[in-house]
Amino acid sequence: MTLTYIIAATFLGGVVSVALAAALSQPLLTLIVRHLVSLSTGVLLGTALLHVLPEAFESGRPPQALFLTLLGGLMFFFLLEKAE
Repeated sequence: MTLTYIIAATFLGGVVSVALAAALSQPLLTLIVRHLVSLSTGVLLGTALLHVLPEAFESGRPPQALFLTLLGGLMFFFLLEKAE
C-alpha cells in the first residue's frame, strides 16, 4: 500500500509541476528557473556538507584544517557560480 502512495504522490507532483511550467510565460519562466537552479544547488551542497561534516570530525584531523578545507570549498563553489 505504501508503494501505491509513493507512486501516486510522484505522479501527482510531476503533473502539477508540468502544468505550472506550462502556465508560466517564457520570460517569467527563464527568470524563475535561474533562481531555482541556484537554490537547488545550495540545498544539495548544504545537505551534503551536513552529512559529511560529522564524519570529518571523527577522522581525527585538527578542526582548523577541516574548517580551512570547508572554507576553500565554499569559496570555490561561490566563485564558480559567479563566473557564470
